Amino acid sequence: MIVQLKVAQILLDRKMSQKQLCEMTGIRPATINAIVRNNTDKINYKHLAMIMTALEINDFNEIFELVE
Repeated sequence: MIVQLKVAQILLDRKMSQKQLCEMTGIRPATINAIVRNNTDKINYKHLAMIMTALEINDFNEIFELVE
């Protein structure tokens, strides 16, 4: 099993772009893109907190999922 972030689905559901998320968080576009595409093996806790704050997510279950 692997852990994946659901940022792409959250952005889609909220009709938000990666650019908007970059502007809300101040995180570099390349970093946001890697996170959205789950193209990274690790995530900076500070970035995770910034994304969760910007998306008004308080529960880790809303942003993470286990995939077989």
